[in-house]
Amino acid sequence: MLKIVSKYQYFWPFKRGTIRDFYFISDIHLTETEDHTKFWKPYKASSISVHEGLIAFIEYIDDSSKFPVDLVLNGDFIDFRSIQHRPDGILDRYGLSPNLKNSVWKISWICHYHPHLFHALSQFVFNGNRLHIVAGNHDLEFNFMAVRRVLRSELYKYAHKHNEKSDRRAFYKRILMYRNHYFERDLFYSEHGHMYDSFCSLPEERTLIWDHKKRNPRLLLPFGDLSSKYLSNALGYFNPYDVTSFLLTIREYIKVFIKYSLFSFRSMPLRWLKGALRTFFQIWLDARYLKIRKIHTKNMAISINPEDRRKILKLRRGAASFNLPLIFRILHLDKFFLGLVLFLSVVLPMVNSWLLLFSLLLIPTCIAFADFRNRLKKMPQVCGTKMLQTGEAIQKILRVPYVVLSHTHIADTLDTPIGTIVDTGTWAPIFEDREGKKPWKFGNSFFHIHVENKKITTEFKKWNGEKAVDFETPTGWRTRPHTT
Repeated sequence: MLKIVSKYQYFWPFKRGTIRDFYFISDIHLTETEDHTKFWKPYKASSISVHEGLIAFIEYIDDSSKFPVDLVLNGDFIDFRSIQHRPDGILDRYGLSPNLKNSVWKISWICHYHPHLFHALSQFVFNGNRLHIVAGNHDLEFNFMAVRRVLRSELYKYAHKHNEKSDRRAFYKRILMYRNHYFERDLFYSEHGHMYDSFCSLPEERTLIWDHKKRNPRLLLPFGDLSSKYLSNALGYFNPYDVTSFLLTIREYIKVFIKYSLFSFRSMPLRWLKGALRTFFQIWLDARYLKIRKIHTKNMAISINPEDRRKILKLRRGAASFNLPLIFRILHLDKFFLGLVLFLSVVLPMVNSWLLLFSLLLIPTCIAFADFRNRLKKMPQVCGTKMLQTGEAIQKILRVPYVVLSHTHIADTLDTPIGTIVDTGTWAPIFEDREGKKPWKFGNSFFHIHVENKKITTEFKKWNGEKAVDFETPTGWRTRPHTT
């Protein structure tokens, strides 16, 4: 029996003498690279790419054990929102629409764009290891079965190119993809966690909108993904992987504009206005689809019994993506139209009284929103804490010792009487400065579970490019081995 000090009883999930190793990483945000000058999109620069470190990490875990290893990519493996290339070779500012045909082309193109990384993954699977991919909010395209088939096919092509004696069917079986979660009974529960973020979640797990005329289903994107598509891709001075980079006050936005883009050829205010309006109207159109059209949904994975699954669904926060007044204020469109009305009230004296009255009605809204903006600035710390608390509630429902979540990009853990809650952090390029000169010291973290002879050993470490090292999380928790 697996002995854990709690009121729950656990049964050993593996056969006697089984040795299993599970490695969890998340939020790689694999996308294209772009080299620009004057600090434009430093997170896409080819010089700071994490691919070499990731390839070395894959080779490290492959050589670390004589037995098969399980690598779990816990969401946001590929950032489909940041891919701006089109099939004709032109770089689109906002990227392609997230429909089925475009998603299939994107996954095929990204596999050819990073041949060394996907060759390392294919060799990892060819050696007998298992690759688990959990869908996140930036790679919801894995809901399309065609995207899954293309990824398996591209990985097999890399493996067959260097290993002629490769069994296609056995190779495909070792690549497992999950729409919501990966659940190993009585051991761990793994989920990306974006459904517990109100700005990145969807109502009632609705993901696909069917276009009956074109017979081409389209993904229903939450507000967080739409803002990344229409705003982050157009405003290259803000890092979409770092919340503190783009969640600013009006005064801080003005400082960034004066420092970086005042004398630049890029018209930042017009890019922001166009992207904000496109984001708002896309949300408005999707909200209408939710009311008048049938939304395609699929049942959850059957690995969890329905009663426990209903309890987990109750933990998910209400989707704020279709709260149009809230989105209007978050995009600062209320302040823009207030300033526009005040300007017109001075320029057009004939309608001065009506415009002035309308502007006075908007002022209380802006004042009330100021406090909400200050609370949003504390979102990274609050979101990380609530994510761990949500993991603790999931742990009590499923009665598993380990719950692995992601999405916040903040590596952290929470010890409970039952076991441990883990936030795996991120492998995305995050910097301590806006210019991209100082890399973030808390990135490239991974969580490892080793099962051998009815004993579980876990470790939470950071990959520095050559080896695994201990590190201190942003909340001050220093990593250490843990044995159960």
